[in-house]
Amino acid sequence: MYEQAFSFSQIGYGTAIALVMLAIGVLFVLPLRWPGIAVVAIFTFIGMWGNFFVPFMLLLSPERLPASVSIFTFFSQYGEPNYGQLAAYSLIYTMPVLLLYLLLSKKLGGAFALGGAIKG
Repeated sequence: MYEQAFSFSQIGYGTAIALVMLAIGVLFVLPLRWPGIAVVAIFTFIGMWGNFFVPFMLLLSPERLPASVSIFTFFSQYGEPNYGQLAAYSLIYTMPVLLLYLLLSKKLGGAFALGGAIKG
């Protein structure tokens, strides 16, 4: 019944318009929005990755604790940290955030050039 209501030329015309609108969105709109999408992705990931308080209060089993809470276990009962393990774990803990930044830095459009005040 639905197929009989429209001729094939009308369906083809509607499909062509939909494809043109999709092409406009992909070719023109999406490249303009990539920097914003990249920044939101970085901030969202860092917010979830660095969450400490909620898992610290709600999770009771030590094997389910996230990495942000596991760093807290490197401190002894009297507050003296084990610096070697803390430094190694901190380097491993920062790797996913650095990798995400390096992957998305191309989408940011060179906003973080890390060039400083180099002239020329």
